Amino acid sequence: MFETLEMPLLAKVWSFFLQLLIAIPGVMIASQPIVTALSLFGLSTKRQPWEFAGFEAIVSLVTGVLAGRLTGARAPHMVSTGRWIWLPLATLIVPDILREQIHPKPVPWLSEYLFASQGEGLGVYLLTLPACSAIGYSLGISLTSIRRRLSRIAGLTTLEGELLFGSVCFAAGAALFVVLHGFEQRSIERWKRVRSVIDEPGLQIVADPNLLCGKQPEARAPFLLVPSGTYVESIERRGCSGDRLIGVEAVTPSPVGLPGAYLLDRVRVLDGPNTGLEGWVLEYGLLEH
Repeated sequence: MFETLEMPLLAKVWSFFLQLLIAIPGVMIASQPIVTALSLFGLSTKRQPWEFAGFEAIVSLVTGVLAGRLTGARAPHMVSTGRWIWLPLATLIVPDILREQIHPKPVPWLSEYLFASQGEGLGVYLLTLPACSAIGYSLGISLTSIRRRLSRIAGLTTLEGELLFGSVCFAAGAALFVVLHGFEQRSIERWKRVRSVIDEPGLQIVADPNLLCGKQPEARAPFLLVPSGTYVESIERRGCSGDRLIGVEAVTPSPVGLPGAYLLDRVRVLDGPNTGLEGWVLEYGLLEH
């Protein structure tokens, strides 16, 4: 009695871990030539100083679907366990992603699951890419029986069914490429506008930029201070020359720049006690990231 219970269980455990090896390291290795080929056509994931892993994640997902489809066709007995390969890794990252969407952070940090920067990318390489590989594999192996039924209903031959399946995978991958490319552009453009206050003890912020022109900081009336270390978002940039506002193009380090001119930024405070406040500050007290 115990043997009859134990052997199927051991077989399922063995099947699960065997497919885990196929779904994660196997799929990730198989997807690398595709990623390299895409980079030759200009679809590189590297945008210094950031590396966007979204495109590589799509390749891992689609490669996983094809690997799962092949495994399901060659070894149907693995389907029952293979459809759950996605579960361990997905439970680690999906709650975090949902939390970020429901309760977005005030500072628009680049997602650690999709962006790697300055040598940091553990979330990408230890969680995102393996999870996409596993999800794709489980999806592919689960679709095996569905594809057979649809082919039978539609009267398709095996070759026609495989071509249709491959075409659907390609179209879905292309659509995801477009969506993630837009996400990448929006995320990086907003992050490029983020600054942190480095001036001690803080930066004066005013509603009227004219108040920051024409006087030395110590001669100005006391204004609200944005404390050092606060994150702000740069919205607009102008220049000061003497006591008048000028266009930012006139304030340059080149010889044509006006001597004594300096920059002002209109910012929105992202964190701290003044969150949401908008006003003008001196640009020299801000650090770009």
